[in-house]
Amino acid sequence: MRQYSAARGQLSWTQNLHGLITIGPMPTRARSGWNKQLPTTTKAIELNPKFRDAYSNRGYIYSSNKEYDKAISDLSRSIELDPTRASEYTSRGHVYSQKKEYDLAIADFTQAIRLDPKDTVAYNNRGFIHRERKEYNLAIADYTKSIELNPRGMRGFASRGYLYSGNKEYDKAIADYTKVIELDPKSAWAFFERGVMYHEKKEYDKAVTDLAKSIDLDSKVAMAYLYRGLSYGHKQENDLAFADFSKAIELNPKYALSYYNRGLSYSRKNEHDLAIADYTKAIELDPANAFAYNNRGKSYADKNENGRAIADFSKAIELDPKHVVAYKNRAHLYETMGEKVLAERDRQKARELERGEPAVKHK
Repeated sequence: MRQYSAARGQLSWTQNLHGLITIGPMPTRARSGWNKQLPTTTKAIELNPKFRDAYSNRGYIYSSNKEYDKAISDLSRSIELDPTRASEYTSRGHVYSQKKEYDLAIADFTQAIRLDPKDTVAYNNRGFIHRERKEYNLAIADYTKSIELNPRGMRGFASRGYLYSGNKEYDKAIADYTKVIELDPKSAWAFFERGVMYHEKKEYDKAVTDLAKSIDLDSKVAMAYLYRGLSYGHKQENDLAFADFSKAIELNPKYALSYYNRGLSYSRKNEHDLAIADYTKAIELDPANAFAYNNRGKSYADKNENGRAIADFSKAIELDPKHVVAYKNRAHLYETMGEKVLAERDRQKARELERGEPAVKHK
């Protein structure tokens, strides 16, 4: 039976829409009005080339303007004049991270921590760099230390929860997102992320509850509707699932999985032409989606358009040579077409895949 799926990769609101798990801001600065101070700060340096704070402040201005080389030059001069201030290393590490010069960023954040072992910004930012370098255990250790130092800081919990979710440690991720919700009960993204974790654990009632709360707090995020639709689908509440997939498409018409899963809704209602249209759109947006080809092939087969069905099953197999269901579907169709040799060949291949390493099952 065709099932609703996020098989083309776990979705995450935080990857694109939430800043807590990215590199943190430069510390201890007010943002407004800094550009207006650039001429004054430059003049102060001209009058006193050893004015440490002027270099520091101008470095921040340059960083805010994404003039990173100038920012590094000024922050380095500030550090040269006073190498004991942890915040200067944290600030320069921030700039290096923006340039993706991660070794230098790590060195600066580490020095900041040596000078100030309670610098939570440095721990969080170093954790982010470790995450970018796929050094996940080191990242988790840094976020955990940040949490120990500041149990009311959301950045540590949000970032660590994100890593736990990526490691499929769903209970730990849920605990961290729950803490974020305690700290900020109006955080739509935290309800979304926790809802996704419940969905991954197949606790669909809890998933629907959290995703509904996320939507109540922010009704403009397509992924929240998509994941709630997936959870409704697994609860066999297909009309509610269909409505959510349609809303996700309305909000973001460029997301293949919304069309793919709405296509499944149409398939379940035997509305094959509409299903084919949605699978076709999903393929247009994501040409490597073997599941979409397989399901479109099944819809063509249900319409007795056997040539198109065979072509789609074959494309699914080309994209995913371990796609057991595509082999079975093609075998069944070959059998109905009287192509018994081809049918048996596909059945044999499906059996080999099922006996060997776990094959990619259709979801």
